[in-house]
Amino acid sequence: MATRQIQKSNASGGTRVARTTAQTYNKKDDEIKNSQVYSIVDKMPQYPHGERELAGFIAHNMRYPKEARQQGIQGRVLCSFIVSADGTISNIEVVQGLHDELDKEAVRVLSLMSKWKPGIKNNEAVNVQCLLPIDFTIDEEPIPAG
Repeated sequence: MATRQIQKSNASGGTRVARTTAQTYNKKDDEIKNSQVYSIVDKMPQYPHGERELAGFIAHNMRYPKEARQQGIQGRVLCSFIVSADGTISNIEVVQGLHDELDKEAVRVLSLMSKWKPGIKNNEAVNVQCLLPIDFTIDEEPIPAG
């Protein structure tokens, strides 16, 4: 797998590493991947408690990796996953990564999600691929190494 990395300094003095990758992590379901998976449907899948609760779930379960915090790395990890016709989440992929530890943490948190309300096409529940950005922001000064 080819990975491209770009390092940039940000305004707060931290480093941002942008990586473009498409690696599949845990909960891979080849049966779903090999069946019809839609990107756009009549009604998109929804987290059962709404978008605000989804943001709260992610914030509550996220653990900022120590190494990335020490290096001052922050930014966005773009993830893709499939919500199956029964609402289960599978085939979580990092579409645009930031740092190995942050990528793994984003996937770990997404893998904890409960079933979603499935997407609907022609009044039928179908498999839908979704994109979800996960933002990593350091609220305090980086932890000194050592």
